[in-house]
Amino acid sequence: MSSLEPIDRAILRVLTADGRCSFTDLAERVGLSVSAVHQRVRRLE
Repeated sequence: MSSLEPIDRAILRVLTADGRCSFTDLAERVGLSVSAVHQRVRRLE
């Protein structure tokens, strides 16, 4: 696996703690827009 950016690590931390978190809630928690979070999660899959 390639090295992850800090924001990707933050997304993974939130999803590890709460795998059912919505994109809206996740975006608020990490400080990104919903579309940016969606793109990053899709890339991480």
